[in-house]
Amino acid sequence: MEQYLKSKQYYKDRYDQLTVDYCRNLEKNYKSSLKKKTENLLRDEGKAFVTVFNVMMYYETGEQYVQKEETIKSWMERDQERDDKLARATDPNAVCAKCNLEMECISRDLHNIDNQDQILFFFTCPSCKSHRAFFDNGQEYKPSPRLCPKCQKEITVKDSRKEKIITSIYSCANCDYKKKETFDLSVKNLKEKSDPNFEKDKARFCLSEKEGGEYIQGKYNLKQLTAMREKDEERKKNKELYDAVANIKKMTVQELQKLLLPILLRNNYVKLNFVQPRIEKQVIVDFTVQDSKSERDEYDSERQLGKVINKSLGNVNWRLMSNGISYRLGILSGSLKGFETEDDLVKLVQNRNKKKQ
Repeated sequence: MEQYLKSKQYYKDRYDQLTVDYCRNLEKNYKSSLKKKTENLLRDEGKAFVTVFNVMMYYETGEQYVQKEETIKSWMERDQERDDKLARATDPNAVCAKCNLEMECISRDLHNIDNQDQILFFFTCPSCKSHRAFFDNGQEYKPSPRLCPKCQKEITVKDSRKEKIITSIYSCANCDYKKKETFDLSVKNLKEKSDPNFEKDKARFCLSEKEGGEYIQGKYNLKQLTAMREKDEERKKNKELYDAVANIKKMTVQELQKLLLPILLRNNYVKLNFVQPRIEKQVIVDFTVQDSKSERDEYDSERQLGKVINKSLGNVNWRLMSNGISYRLGILSGSLKGFETEDDLVKLVQNRNKKKQ
């Protein structure tokens, strides 16, 4: 049974080969384009064209490095899943169509059919040595017959192997067609290894850990610089908004309580109490207060308290939360949310401006 999961070096070599092939193709296309343009390009324009290509190749080789570890990880996980699936698979029962005897499973392998891995079990009969094959879903595998190019009748194939040479003989029982083919495995392996420029191109196109780290850091720095420029442009475009944000008074929970306490007392709300703050994306403080004005009904008490708090928080970094204020037997409760980051303060000012409109 084939073992799909290989050493990590196997996948690194495979990824490097794909990177070299990809970059060689880019370079080939570039040289072809440059050759066509050379006659029409001035000397300085030709240099600029080369510079653009070098920048493009730096980006391409850098991105190949960035994706390398994640790609190798996905390949290894996929092959591990294949090995696990093969190990868990149970041989289906197969009976010889000629002898009606139970057949022996001699091998199992994975085949990708419609982008789904299926296990194919191969069986042989202990008596007549005939073969059958079944997928793990019970469906029997039926190979497409080879047809004679002369009479279109089915032909037979006999394979034999001597060391590294595989010989296949095709013959037709209906006519005189016969063909012999040989396949030399050693020649194939030699061709696969015959790439004298590979190591040189690998050094050019496959970044080292140091070079890859420099690319990632440079990419991050560029992203940060771009974000800073965009933020600066936004600030200039929305100067009034950011001026308003800069003028917001940032208060701690204790400072907020000190601000509200005398204002609420003047409006007949007493015994302000802050519950333990909740630290979430923003800071949230639940509070209770008592209405000392007995003639004020529930609706007026809630409405007046909300009005007083909202007015008090007009230029600070807190707001009354949208769940509002609740009233029970003269005790009112609600929640206040505090904002710290500039982005949150921008949204706070924008919401306040909408309510003023």
